[in-house]
Amino acid sequence: MKTLKTLSVLLLSVGLLLTSCKKKDTTEDTPADQDPSISLVAGSGYTSADVTANVGTTLKVVYIALSNTNSSSKLDKVYGKLTSNNIIVADTTYIIAGSVTSHKDSVSITLSTAGTSRLEFTVTDKAGKTASVAINITAVVVAPPTSAIGTGVIILGGSVDSHPSYLDLSATGTTYLTSAVNAGNAANIDLVYNKTKVLSPSDPAVTNTTVSGAGVITKMDVYTAKAYSAITDADIDAYVPTNAINATVANGTVIMFQTAGGKKGVFHLTAFSGSSTSTTTDNISIEGKVQQ
Repeated sequence: MKTLKTLSVLLLSVGLLLTSCKKKDTTEDTPADQDPSISLVAGSGYTSADVTANVGTTLKVVYIALSNTNSSSKLDKVYGKLTSNNIIVADTTYIIAGSVTSHKDSVSITLSTAGTSRLEFTVTDKAGKTASVAINITAVVVAPPTSAIGTGVIILGGSVDSHPSYLDLSATGTTYLTSAVNAGNAANIDLVYNKTKVLSPSDPAVTNTTVSGAGVITKMDVYTAKAYSAITDADIDAYVPTNAINATVANGTVIMFQTAGGKKGVFHLTAFSGSSTSTTTDNISIEGKVQQ
């Protein structure tokens, strides 16, 4: 019996040892998420992600807010704000009427100026829990398209040359001799060439034209930042004119200009036989384009 008693004591000791070495389970239940949710609705005509769009574009943004299924809290309000450079430029709060678990609405935004802004919506439920969603909006200016002046290289000649000296900047790129100008076409003239100079019809040196119409070049400047072939519509639109009304030119000269109607353009001398002293030869060849 002594042996059995001793064995029982040993078994009891082992049992106590195993019990004391067992790792305590400290895992606690993780509380269920209680926050509401809000998201932007994707679809035709809707903007639901970061976007870059032209100035003047109107964007439609649709959001949907939902109560949390783990919570009994209903939706209370949605706050929307539009910021630029961290400054609020527009905001509004929509109070959700009744006791609802979902709310859907939309806003329309017209991009009036170039720049970057952020549109954000925050939903709050009646327990004070919140959720947010946002997109970044970049508005860019797209330069007006240009079209060619005439259908190819245009030759203009000075007063001693046989080529016409006067140019109409329309798509036809019509040129006029002095006789044609004096015969009733004075109002059609937008640019004049004579003795190595291109001139606005408003230049006092030009005496036989009528400064009228939106196409008349009123300002011009020699442009050296890029070769003519590399100039884009954006470069033309970015041109800031001075008050110059004439420019001395040479082979390869590039001239930026602005018309009385505010449209901008550029032309390039592809050939030059200009002379301020010759009695027979004084002409240039140009190609160009102007905003439409």
